[in-house]
Amino acid sequence: MKNNLIYLLYPLFIISCSLSGNSGEKDVIDIEKGMADIKDIKVSEVFDRISYIPLETSDSVLIGRYPRIFVTFDHILVSSHKQPLFVFDKKTGKYLNTVGHRGDDPLGYTDDGFGNLYYWVDSQSNIIYFLSNDSRNLLKFHVDGTFIGKVSLPNGSNLYSSNVYIYHDTIWVYNKCIADKKYPKLICFSGKTGELFGKEESKKGLLPSYGEITDTNYLYGNQIGYGGNMHRYIYGKDRIYMFTPDASSFWRINDHLYFKEAFVDTIYSVSGSQTIPHKYINFGNWAWPYEERYTKNCSENRLSVDYIYGNNNILFAHLTSGLYGMRDVRKEYIMVYFRKDGKTIISENNGLINDIDNSIDKFQIWGTTANNEFYSCLSVNNFLENRDKQKIESSKGNLNSLQHVSPEDNPIIVFFQ
Repeated sequence: MKNNLIYLLYPLFIISCSLSGNSGEKDVIDIEKGMADIKDIKVSEVFDRISYIPLETSDSVLIGRYPRIFVTFDHILVSSHKQPLFVFDKKTGKYLNTVGHRGDDPLGYTDDGFGNLYYWVDSQSNIIYFLSNDSRNLLKFHVDGTFIGKVSLPNGSNLYSSNVYIYHDTIWVYNKCIADKKYPKLICFSGKTGELFGKEESKKGLLPSYGEITDTNYLYGNQIGYGGNMHRYIYGKDRIYMFTPDASSFWRINDHLYFKEAFVDTIYSVSGSQTIPHKYINFGNWAWPYEERYTKNCSENRLSVDYIYGNNNILFAHLTSGLYGMRDVRKEYIMVYFRKDGKTIISENNGLINDIDNSIDKFQIWGTTANNEFYSCLSVNNFLENRDKQKIESSKGNLNSLQHVSPEDNPIIVFFQ
């Protein structure tokens, strides 16, 4: 038993090492300074090159609307509205297999009731976790489609409104919409046995309780620049909170795990279920005091961070102001923080301006791969419309791989290096 416990806690020991040993890195991300000089951010300011991987298309492999994408070291996983989970080769885009199925049988997994899958991936183990029909278990499949087994969820885990991160058979769950004290803010448990390693309680309710919700909607599309289903909660008559569980609250850089909690100005490193302050975000006059977070008419001049992705060079974040307001009040921003010199640049454009080639005017960042490459998803129709408008030669430069795409084809995955 002692040896098993050491084995289970080993990945937590790896992740607990602090990044503060990276000399020269600043401790503060100065968003207030960046907001004073808003400007477009060009792809070439952040990355050196772009590569494109068209996903193979056939009559039996057609990706639908609103794809959710996860990229491991070797695979591209894509689920979409009322579609199964498809697996493609990362280097070629070739279709490899489908994983699992929806259904009421013991091996069938569930969706959100609107056709969107609940699934999470452990890139280190090539294991995909699906939420079971009774919401009490996670069904485990290898990326090749082989069923491995299941693990019971510990009490207090609510995956419907949570961001989930899995690494080396260890699972972290952050409840993005705190219901009440019975749901811990952060839990950590074994992806093999379901053993609870620990949990961190919320000292304050970050939002009103579920009992105050008068309406709940699921919104689709790209209102905020990433894929995934969006939830809209209405508190009382006019307080509207929108969030996407899939938008990352966790990110990993070189085996170090980091965590950003909603409405909190601190980035934490994570060790098991314990959070350790790592970096502070200076919002200045844009800060959102706790006492004001339930008030709709004060949020227009307040900023919240929807998600952060990172690698060795940069942190990329999406910001929102007017969070409780309707569409004509809300504003979206993107932020790039350069880890080496601490420079922060912010754009009111919700994508990076493409000055590398003419495939499309701008890219929205969708996430990072298992080896910390940033990626996006490009609609074939959008590419073809832009190509016709610009009269681009499709064989130009790194667009060679898109020479033969057609309007009926599956999306194109874009990688930034």
